[in-house]
Amino acid sequence: MARSFFHYFIVINFIFLTFLRPVIAITPAQTTTAMMTVTATVADFVAVTVSSMNFGTYIYSSPSACIAATITVTATANTPYYIQINAGQNAGQAAGCTNAMKNATSYLGYNLYTNNTCTTPWVLNTYNTTAYTGTGTAQTYTIYGQIPTNSATSPSGTYSDGVTVTIGYS
Repeated sequence: MARSFFHYFIVINFIFLTFLRPVIAITPAQTTTAMMTVTATVADFVAVTVSSMNFGTYIYSSPSACIAATITVTATANTPYYIQINAGQNAGQAAGCTNAMKNATSYLGYNLYTNNTCTTPWVLNTYNTTAYTGTGTAQTYTIYGQIPTNSATSPSGTYSDGVTVTIGYS
């Protein structure tokens, strides 16, 4: 079947209008503008994770090694924050210790410290006096713990405690 002139005319116009037509720039005689305001509020955000403190096997005749755990805080840039550590689930259950781990009805005392020689106790149940400042990335702090020699009355077994780390921020 022969194609008509009209058919070729339609195809040629389609190709021209779709692919070959020059772009015609429109230049208005007058213009007016307005500014669009774009805003966002970045809220203070703080997240905390804490590693476990594992004393391993303890022999009561000498203090345990000074064991470390880490507190990792991620806070919005320039957000001031403070760290608080409580005395744990069994506070006051072991003589001479601020913290205690529990096994059934028995307790094994330990203390938390700010330095790696376990000589400067961490002040528990209150925010530290050091104001830290968020950077938007993870910041890591170390807390130390030690079981003293006076825990010889604790029977053998596995002991545990839960200590809460709280981050206060504004």
